[in-house]
Amino acid sequence: MKTKVFQPSQERAEQAALNLSNAVNEMSFDAVSFAAAIRRDHRSLQQSTMRVFVELLKQWAEDANTGNFDLRNEDTVKLARDLLDGVEHTHLSNI
Repeated sequence: MKTKVFQPSQERAEQAALNLSNAVNEMSFDAVSFAAAIRRDHRSLQQSTMRVFVELLKQWAEDANTGNFDLRNEDTVKLARDLLDGVEHTHLSNI
């Protein structure tokens, strides 16, 4: 069995992804309150958060294009593909 070797930034990213996944796995997770909290965050951090969400959309769109999905996430990957269809500019500045 091959062991994953993470760098510190990869470890933080993996932990952040796991924390978000655990949060949304709860039936009582409030997506509206989550979005509102992000909108109240520092504006530079909002930009950084959007950068993560855009990257996630790109990767899901790639999954849609390569057939890497099943019924559990089909809507997600196809919506991501549709949202990015025709979008040429996805760069977000580091300010």
